Amino acid sequence: MYQRDFDYSNDIIAHKLSVVLMADSFFYSVFDVDGLLICHKSYTGIRFSDASSISPIVSDPALKHRYAMVSVVIMSGDMHQADTYDMALFDTMPGLELDIHKIDKLPGQSIYNYYGINPHQQHLLVHLFGDNGFTVYSFPFLLAAYFVGLSQPMIHINPNENTIFIYVQKDDKLHLYNAIDFKNGNDVLYFVMAAAKFAGIDPNGDTLYISGWLETNSTLYTQLDGYFQNIRLVQDVSFRLHPSAATSFKPHYYFVHFINILCGL
Repeated sequence: MYQRDFDYSNDIIAHKLSVVLMADSFFYSVFDVDGLLICHKSYTGIRFSDASSISPIVSDPALKHRYAMVSVVIMSGDMHQADTYDMALFDTMPGLELDIHKIDKLPGQSIYNYYGINPHQQHLLVHLFGDNGFTVYSFPFLLAAYFVGLSQPMIHINPNENTIFIYVQKDDKLHLYNAIDFKNGNDVLYFVMAAAKFAGIDPNGDTLYISGWLETNSTLYTQLDGYFQNIRLVQDVSFRLHPSAATSFKPHYYFVHFINILCGL
């Protein structure tokens, strides 16, 4: 299991905060004024409706700091896309009945992403940062912003624990987004190849980008490399960790936090 967390924020001015929300997890990263990632903290197995379960988050001193920017990204599979803005469409979208409804217009595209945030998660965010102290985005919004202007067809995947997030872009727009639970590498390979076939992605020419908790020496990477000619971990010179962080910490592990700070408007 990857070690995610570190903290080098002592005596450094904390400037921006990125929060990642999943169904039962709360992750955050702290950035300094130069965009250096100086702290990451994970809370997993959270029941957001249970006061005792979220108590460690509420009492976390780093979350009591006043930040110039707090950006929250929602990562879930209950997201739907349409080419129109219409709140009435939520009535036709399964999985969002009990959520607070949100719509993001994808940057550079005439596509809207429909999603929701759990009311208990929303209550926690308001408790931590105030009603107007944070912004909320969907993962597809941030991916579309990061890859805006990339005309070549591509697939981006982000494996996280037992969930794989798949984003397919073609002709400068989103063709597919999904979050799927998996048990092993064969599952991931099947889902990625199915996404490629559905979207008309050519494994012999188009690029498969990978971010998150995966390394080039992993079994899964080797499996994917056997099917995709152009496969690469997302590398970006603006993704920088505190220099004291161990070499086992890699910038692409924290891709979601970096694009949340870079692309959150």
